[in-house]
Amino acid sequence: MSEESEKRRRRTVGYLALWRVDAPLDAVPVPVADDVVIRSSTEVCAHAVALCLLALKGQGLSQLEAFAFADAYGAWEALDAEETDFVLDPEPSGDAVLQYAWRYEGLYALEWALGLGRHLVFPVEPVDPARALEVCIERIATRSGHELPTLRTAKEILDAIDVARCLEAIAASARSQALPPPGGIHPGVVYERDVA
Repeated sequence: MSEESEKRRRRTVGYLALWRVDAPLDAVPVPVADDVVIRSSTEVCAHAVALCLLALKGQGLSQLEAFAFADAYGAWEALDAEETDFVLDPEPSGDAVLQYAWRYEGLYALEWALGLGRHLVFPVEPVDPARALEVCIERIATRSGHELPTLRTAKEILDAIDVARCLEAIAASARSQALPPPGGIHPGVVYERDVA
């Protein structure tokens, strides 16, 4: 393990200890700058707008409203094929609706990465969807082509990725043992932040 990786993991372990989360993390690889591609500010903003649309649709945005949002903020280009199908589906399944309604968590993480929040709160409860939506609309979506938010440093982003991956592994381990996750972590929140 490189010196950079060791320092990153020590910071993660120390941070988790503050929340009384102690778990063996030897099997979780530490993100290294050379191995991770960090999106540009423009790409992160586009992805945030896409997550915003998906979350809104998951929470009941009508077909007409979803199309209007996607057109107004250029969200179509940032959606993958499965996400596009969800937006185009006039009557998505309950499972799909539930899955995409959780995209606020990933949106919150991207807003933090764009410097629009002071810190990522420990994932013990879902974020406030209205607040995440407000930040996305006012500070990201309407700024397309203008002054976009500036990404945090690669070090900050890699540190957050390490914490997210470790929490995901800890939550998965607790789930496999039918135990509650330590530190009160919310598995759904952890998962959505890790995949953002």
